[in-house]
Order: sequence, then C-alpha cells, then structure tokens
Amino acid sequence: MKVIPSIDLMKGQVVRLIQGDPNRATVYGINASNTAKKYEELGANALHVVDLDATLSRGNNLNAIRKVREKVSASIQVGGGIRSIEYADNLVEMGIDKLVIGTVALEKRELFKEMLSKIGNARIVVALDYKGEQVVTRGWTRKTGLRLLDALDEISALGVTTFLLTCMERDGMLIGPDVDVLKEAKRVSGAEIQASGGVSNIKDVEKLMLAGVDAVIIGKALYERKIRLEDAIALTEGVKAK
Repeated sequence: MKVIPSIDLMKGQVVRLIQGDPNRATVYGINASNTAKKYEELGANALHVVDLDATLSRGNNLNAIRKVREKVSASIQVGGGIRSIEYADNLVEMGIDKLVIGTVALEKRELFKEMLSKIGNARIVVALDYKGEQVVTRGWTRKTGLRLLDALDEISALGVTTFLLTCMERDGMLIGPDVDVLKEAKRVSGAEIQASGGVSNIKDVEKLMLAGVDAVIIGKALYERKIRLEDAIALTEGVKAK
C-alpha cells in the first residue's frame, strides 16, 4: 500500500478543513513547496494536492501548485475544481501526473468521457466523496442520490481504474477510516482504491493495509503529529523506520 501525504491549499496557504467546511479551517502557515519537499525527503514518492479555492469556485492556487511541481520529483496528483478540458490541460502541461476529478465525472458525463479520451484513463483518478451511503459533489454541498457502490460500478464501466474514496463524516476528524466500506468497495470493484478521511494513528494505516486498500492519503494526522510519515511508509514497505 502506498502512503500519500495530502497538501490542501486555500489562498496560497496549507490548511486542513473539518468535514469539508471552509469555515472550519486550520491554517498551518507553512509553505506548500517546502512541505512537499520535506515529505519527499521523508520517503514519499507521491503527493496529493487539493485546491480548495478551485473546488469552491472562488479562485485557484495554480501558482502554489506550480511551485510544488518545480520543487519535487515525486508523482503529484491534483484535485479541486477540474471542470473543463482547458483547466485539465493546464495542469497536465504544468507537469502534474494525475488529475483527481469528482463533480464532472458524476454530473457532466459527456465532458468526462472527453477528458478520458484526451488525457487518458491512466492519468485520471475519480474522487467519490460520500456521506452515509450517498455520494456528494460540488465540494460536498450537493447530494447526488447515488449510492457509493453504484457510482463505482457506473464509472468503472467507462474505463476508470483508480478511485479516491473520502468519507465526509470522518474527514479531518481523526476518528479512524471507514474500513468496512473501503474493504467492500475494493472487493466489489476490483479497482485501485485510495482511502482518505479519518486516519489518526499508525494502527489505522495497518487496518487499511489489511482491508486491501491500495493507497492511503494522510493529511491532518501528519500536521498534528499523530503519525510520523516515515513510520507509515516503513510499515507499508515492511521495514523498520529509522
């Protein structure tokens, strides 16, 4: 299982939200590119960057993302506000390795198919954020009425092979991941599953490994020093941390 640190950006700053609420943001006041470099030096070979302003349609953090790309050689996946071919192309031209797409995949299916065709399914991760059993979109502000497992089935049929699943109720709460749902999603879909939301300690990482999840995205637990990144990476690679 791969460990992927998360860098969430708002107004150029590194932040973490509680349950996706922009009014409940903790600003860590640290430089995004320096944070990315630190994570890479600790052993991370992939990074997850979220543009919260783009998600909420109130600007973007492309300059900060560009600086992160220039600072590290690790693979970078970017999510947040990717709602047009032009915007997606801009990120690809910047050197971003994977695009995380949520709302468009669910609400604008023809546009999403065009993105898949132009960018390639290997570079696209579909984010399915959910509350209870229901998928939500538009920065967690809109209920879709679509069950998580049904959404996995529908989008897998389009050729998507990687999904990022985030439990809205657990995100930023440090109360543990939604292991049972993640395990079932992996079993039913057979797709590559990235898990996000709730990870609070090294035991949570181990639980996700046992559930068969392919990658875990960790944000707040790193900033709050609940987990050492090098310990999580060592666990997943079967070696002892230094």
